[in-house]
Amino acid sequence: MSTNRFGLPEISFASKDPELIRAQLLARFKEKSGRELGDADPITTLFNVFTAEIVSLRSAVDYAGKQNLLAYAADHFLDNKNLDFDLRRFLAVKAVVTIRFTINQLQLKDKIIPKGTKVTADSKVFFEVIEDLQVPVNAEYIDSTCRATEGGVIGNGYLPGVIVTQINPLPFVAGVVNIDISAGGVDQEDDFVFVERRLVAPHALSTAGPDKGYEYWARTGSASIIDVEPYSPSPGVVQIIPLMIDGRFPTEAELEVIEAACSSSNRRPLTDKVQAISPQAVNYEIKLTYWISSKAEIDPSQIQENVKKAVDSFIYLTKTKLGRPINPSVLENMIMAAGARRVSIASPVQTELTCLEVGNNILCNVVFGGIEKDF
Repeated sequence: MSTNRFGLPEISFASKDPELIRAQLLARFKEKSGRELGDADPITTLFNVFTAEIVSLRSAVDYAGKQNLLAYAADHFLDNKNLDFDLRRFLAVKAVVTIRFTINQLQLKDKIIPKGTKVTADSKVFFEVIEDLQVPVNAEYIDSTCRATEGGVIGNGYLPGVIVTQINPLPFVAGVVNIDISAGGVDQEDDFVFVERRLVAPHALSTAGPDKGYEYWARTGSASIIDVEPYSPSPGVVQIIPLMIDGRFPTEAELEVIEAACSSSNRRPLTDKVQAISPQAVNYEIKLTYWISSKAEIDPSQIQENVKKAVDSFIYLTKTKLGRPINPSVLENMIMAAGARRVSIASPVQTELTCLEVGNNILCNVVFGGIEKDF
């Protein structure tokens, strides 16, 4: 049985089976007219056209009905659905980087590097000066924070020294270069994260400090949060542990924003001291050998590729959920499902984690042991 995003059984607001619809139309025609239609009859062709139109209409009805349910709502339908709790999707955030403009000679008067002056490393992502930048007469260079022209993680990760092309040449500028790594870009909040925020939204109505209440306010601090756990190590102290998309640990700047989002006096009990802290990494290694049956129904090379994907999936699952145990049985099941005949796992061993911890793979040594004969 197929399920929706909450694991509930799939539902349908209208039947869309074209064969069933066509059969019903033909049966109704025969009932009313007493006439049996052949496949080559022009009226049969007309009913085929009607069937296609009815399927299209019922599909639209089914889709419209489902968009009223949180289990199915997507895109702009989800945006409107979540207004029930005054929630709005986080928009994409543009990455920033510090660009050094080298001045080619001392100027007789101040110069201006205009707002919108663009630089790039690869002609794919562009960064621009945010405000008009005044260059003093005696300056040899001047640094400016530049912002990507489009939002999202696409602007992150340009290492120092790679952004060296100025799109809008200026006669007094000899060259440009970024002196730090570009960072801070965040993609628009996707449906999965938006739904997770909606699920904890009702708990924000309480000021008694419930776990879900802190989780809700923490998620308002960043669209990049994939998991978050509130934890109280001692009376009156609340630690917020966020984990970011793809298992990334939060930066200090992100922790400050999340802490501020949970610390307002109308969002926490008066006696609570809120601290946003980074998760603790629990390092583990993967060392295993697997074998393939000689009677495998698919090509061994494809099984090897499937096993690699299974191991990658295990690593991803482990690093994207706080407190998720490092379970070699899960890894074994995933490899067997990928087509292996058997697998011998030397590590990891079963490791239980707390809500403060997340698994961090530091070594992955997967060995193909060969093809074993099956009788």
